[in-house]
Amino acid sequence: MIPGHKVLAAGTPNKRVYQEGEVDQIVTIVWLPSILLAEHGARLVILRYPAPDMEASNDMVKRIAAARNIPYVSALDFIPKTEFEDIYHLNPHGSGMFTEALGPALGRELSRLRGN
Repeated sequence: MIPGHKVLAAGTPNKRVYQEGEVDQIVTIVWLPSILLAEHGARLVILRYPAPDMEASNDMVKRIAAARNIPYVSALDFIPKTEFEDIYHLNPHGSGMFTEALGPALGRELSRLRGN
């Protein structure tokens, strides 16, 4: 969204590790508006992005989402690091893998939510 951002950010990955309290606060900030969404028939769903080396963070978000009854969807738990252009962005083949897995994963979760 920012022209030239890859050049500006090249070689400066954010390796900050969030603590559980920080993630809990972020999820809470998102969770509160979800109550308003529910009044209009909508539901907040957290989608896991399969970034490499993020397993601990994803487990933390999944646990916090479960504690707040927020659906957590994982379309693809693992994509090899070779499918990433950098530490965040999938290459074209990796994007295809993720996109192919995303539809069925969201479909299953939405079906489950409609059943509740």
